[in-house]
This record gives sequence, C-alpha cells and structure tokens, in this order.
Amino acid sequence: MQRYNNCDQVSNQQNTQLGNSNESPYRAFSPNELRILRPFLFANHSNRSRTLVRSHSFSLVLASLIVCVTTTAFGQQQSTVLANMDSVREVLLKTDAHFSETSVEKGTVDAFLSYIAEDAVLLPMGGNPVKGRENIRKHLSQGSSGSVLSWQPLQAEVANSADLGYTYGTYEVRLIGQDGKPTTRYGKYVTVWRRQPDGSWKFILDIGNQSPPPEPARNKD
Repeated sequence: MQRYNNCDQVSNQQNTQLGNSNESPYRAFSPNELRILRPFLFANHSNRSRTLVRSHSFSLVLASLIVCVTTTAFGQQQSTVLANMDSVREVLLKTDAHFSETSVEKGTVDAFLSYIAEDAVLLPMGGNPVKGRENIRKHLSQGSSGSVLSWQPLQAEVANSADLGYTYGTYEVRLIGQDGKPTTRYGKYVTVWRRQPDGSWKFILDIGNQSPPPEPARNKD
C-alpha cells in the first residue's frame, strides 16, 4: 500500500505544476518561417503524387502489352491449329483415294483388308451389319467375280481431336451382267475412319447404296 500512495502524491504534484503554468509547449510558425519551410513540408506529398501517377501509367502500359501479346499468341495458335486440321483432312482424303486405287489394282477384298480396322463394321445394302475383319472378308469374297469397284472421294472431315474422321463420295461397280454384257452400277458411300497409333488411318464403318447414273455433263454455250 505504501508504494501506491507515494505514486499518487508524485502524480498530484506534477498535475499541480502543469495546471499553474500558462505557457503552451507548442508555438506557431511566423509567416516568414512558413515561407521557408513550405517547400520541405509539401515536397514529399508532391513526390508521392508524381510516383503514383507514373506507377499507374506503367501499370496501364504493362496491362495493354500483356493483352496485345496474349491476343497475338492466341491468334497464331488458332491459325496453326486450322492449318494442321487442313493438313489432316488432306491426308485422310488421299488415304481414301489410295484405298480406291488399291481396289482397282488388287481387287476389292485385298483393298478392304489393307484399310480395315479389326473391329470395323460393314453395312451392306439390303443386308444385316457385318462385324469384324474376318466376317467382312468372308462377306466380300461372296461378291461377283471379275467385278471392279472404284470410287471418288469428294470430301473429308476430321474431329478436333484429329483421331476420328469420315469421307464420302460416289462409287461405281463395273461387272458382267446376267445377259453376259458389261454393265456399270452407281452409288454413294460414307466411310468412318479412326487414326491409328502409327498415324495411319483405318476405316471402322462403311456404308453404301445405289444411285441413278450420273447425268451427262452439259455443254457450255
């Protein structure tokens, strides 16, 4: 208790001395002093303002540059993707054309066995689906001997993944009719392809049906 009483007495004495003093611990600057000190008092504020403006301007320029670079890179990437897709479609269209050439040179059965996937499905006109490489071979072997099947691929399309695609076009079959005379049948087809691990294409679905003979080309006036 003695310790706290002594502290109260000292505090009361200090408060009495401060209360009796009429002098302020602070004093105002004179006009001349203010003129001298003004550049120093407001220099930091001005410098901070200029720094903030420069920092804001730099941020805007940097953001614009990033947007410009990103947009350019995205555009170049899209152009590259489109160019690659065109190249893939061209390869698939040529593959189908080579498929037809092989059919003419080596026969339909050998050609189909060269371009068929193991799990392929054939949808013959007027018949049930034929599934699997071996079953399709047997089905094609029952066709007319001496017939020549060829076709003209008209267009190829490829999925964005570049691992699936299809081709379509027109075909013709040249064979010996029942009357012993050569005859030609016409039709159209769609073939679905799947890209293989080695980059080649094998068909997984094929369907075709007959069409009327193509109209003869008209002479231009």
